[in-house]
Amino acid sequence: MSEHPITLKGAEHCHTQANMKPSDVLREIIVLHALRGIDTPYRNGGQEAYKGADCANFGITPYKLAGLINEGLRIPHQHKDWMLGKDINPFIFREFILQFAEEVPFDDRKPADMVSFLWQGIESHVGIITQIDPDWFVHAPSGEAVKFQKLMQATSLKSIYRHKKILELEANGQ
Repeated sequence: MSEHPITLKGAEHCHTQANMKPSDVLREIIVLHALRGIDTPYRNGGQEAYKGADCANFGITPYKLAGLINEGLRIPHQHKDWMLGKDINPFIFREFILQFAEEVPFDDRKPADMVSFLWQGIESHVGIITQIDPDWFVHAPSGEAVKFQKLMQATSLKSIYRHKKILELEANGQ
């Protein structure tokens, strides 16, 4: 199993911390669920995050498990269409993410934010930030097992997205 550079509290411990804001508890829960997937094989078009999934469906699973995204929601899988040279809508991926998240400035990134990358000029790969300063994220790279990577080593960084519920809690000081 991959070695993560930080130690995280268990989710049950988070709930007992009286001084933690609900948004911080959600962030930790999301990161813990993402960490569970380390070494899970990538599966093209797969939707079972801890048995085999593509990057997008692996990336939204921690939000589902935290109760922030409907369990039945699936990100449209387009990678195989690009590989076959089919004409696709280059914005469908971004439009899908914007249903439940909002783009935030890179300098405002926090653990549990979703990070996206470009592939052949199209926003098409995602991961979840697990730590900042230094930045690490977890993702399901095509053809590889789910792994950690330093964010700045990843090529084609595009956008940072924060779930709307977390933004709402933060706006209310929670």
